[in-house]
This record gives sequence, structure tokens and C-alpha cells, in this order.
Amino acid sequence: MIVKLTKPAHYGKINNRLTFSQAFEEVSQNPNRVYKTTGNQTAFLAAAKVAGKGRHKGERVIMLLTAGKEKARSYPCCWGHITNCNRTYIDCYKGGRWF
Repeated sequence: MIVKLTKPAHYGKINNRLTFSQAFEEVSQNPNRVYKTTGNQTAFLAAAKVAGKGRHKGERVIMLLTAGKEKARSYPCCWGHITNCNRTYIDCYKGGRWF
């Protein structure tokens, strides 16, 4: 298992092929599509939702799930960064054709 050092929220930059809105639409239209992470090619699903609570309540979010468990999420403000609002690395999910 690779352990990465914690980085601040919205750390660094990555180039996404799609805008957040385009990715959200694609995930909405293909809820059962299986994606693969970069690196070890772990299969994951993506779910397009609207946050129901917390500081992002009412915002669109793309949830990233492995084996049925949420591993990370991306809000529009997180899009294009290595880490999300919660300092979780999301760059490894760039392997999906939408990210």
C-alpha cells in the first residue's frame, strides 16, 4: 500500500479533459460505467449527485466509489486539483475517460 503525505485542500493542478459540468453530465448519463484509476488500475464507479448537507449543500458533486464505498468526491471547486476540499487525493481518478 502506498501512503501519500497529506497535502492542503485544492493542492496543485491537473489538466482534466472535460469541464466539471461535462463530467457531471457524462456520469449522470452512465451511472454504471466502470472506470479505472491511474497507477494500479483499481476499478471504481462515479455517481453524480447534489450534496444534501454540509458546507456544499445544494452543490453538484461527483462521488468516487470503490467496492461500493465512497473513497473521494469532487465539487466544482475541487476540479482540476490534486486534492479535494477534504485533502483527499483525487488525481488518481484521472484515469477515467471523463476526468
